Amino acid sequence: MKELKARCRGFAEIEQKLRKMEARKVFEGKESATYFETEGRGALKIVEAEKEGGFGLAAYNGETGCFDIIYTPILEPNGVRRIFNKLFGSIAKIELEKKVFLLGPFEVWLVHIDRLGNFVIIRGENEEKMHEMLERLGLDSENVVDKDFGQLLTHSEEKIS
Repeated sequence: MKELKARCRGFAEIEQKLRKMEARKVFEGKESATYFETEGRGALKIVEAEKEGGFGLAAYNGETGCFDIIYTPILEPNGVRRIFNKLFGSIAKIELEKKVFLLGPFEVWLVHIDRLGNFVIIRGENEEKMHEMLERLGLDSENVVDKDFGQLLTHSEEKIS
């Protein structure tokens, strides 16, 4: 799967455009994610939501402007997080609020993260169509983010406890 991430000011206009395109909201809630040290080779994270957890891997592809991602559900996120802390060391933990919409072959996420702001994330398989969708939502390539949230939050390689 591919992921295209872009900064935005707010969500009101984007949600209005999604409604006009007949997108269907499938999730609204909070999550936390712990990012682990990968020495700049991509993102390794454990995601925890109210009823589930998972771990994700992501690597930015500069040619397409998208992240290549893999996400796998896990039964014991706390245990995996403890092991990853010992193996890799954590660099950041984020708390986020998100709304997820389905629109054709895409998932469109509206994500707010304290200290980082608002983001639109488009997930799909066709990078060109994902960029077109970003434009349809009123954003352009200047808004695209090429770092994972852990990197944006820390701006450094420092470890957290």
